[in-house]
Amino acid sequence: MHLGVLGQSDKNRSKIIMNHENLRSSSGFDPSCPQIPGAPLNYPAYVRLPKPPARCTVSGICRSTMIMLISGPSPSVRSKVLKRAGAKRGIRLVETASLLGYLASLPDADETINKEDGSHE
Repeated sequence: MHLGVLGQSDKNRSKIIMNHENLRSSSGFDPSCPQIPGAPLNYPAYVRLPKPPARCTVSGICRSTMIMLISGPSPSVRSKVLKRAGAKRGIRLVETASLLGYLASLPDADETINKEDGSHE
């Protein structure tokens, strides 16, 4: 029997790879899900709100800021609620393209600083 990396046989290594693929598909990431065109990485179409004190895996924004962006009469970022019929609670999903689009529309930090102090470079 030939032992490969970490002393595992080829048969055991293929089982580990298959288990990793099963875990990957059961974790909610599906490579066939809609992707954001032009995004630098393959982001999922929707992301969950992060649990405190964690931050969003796509943007790095904290939960309270994301809630502020998706709330109100005219939210800056689109979101959806996934819940069963008759359920009181659900899972809030934030549209990744909308979130990244909103962030891209914000002025650069240099522009904001120059406007506030009135200086020009």
